[in-house]
Amino acid sequence: MSWCKKSRSCKEGRPNLIDYMKNGEVDRINTPSGKGARTDEGKIRAGAVMNRVTCITTLAAAEAAVEACKALRDAS
Repeated sequence: MSWCKKSRSCKEGRPNLIDYMKNGEVDRINTPSGKGARTDEGKIRAGAVMNRVTCITTLAAAEAAVEACKALRDAS
């Protein structure tokens, strides 16, 4: 089951997305695009790599990930 949760930006305080990743509460993220979102982008991507969290940055990549998961499920 999947769910969405909006989190604070890093500059807005804690808990934020990086805290959730460190605590194992997140298994994949989709970072928004746009001028305001760029300030935390590097921190979020670095946190995702350090905590082994999948980071998807575009709708096309999200759709490809869903199709890959379906293919893996159907192959087993």
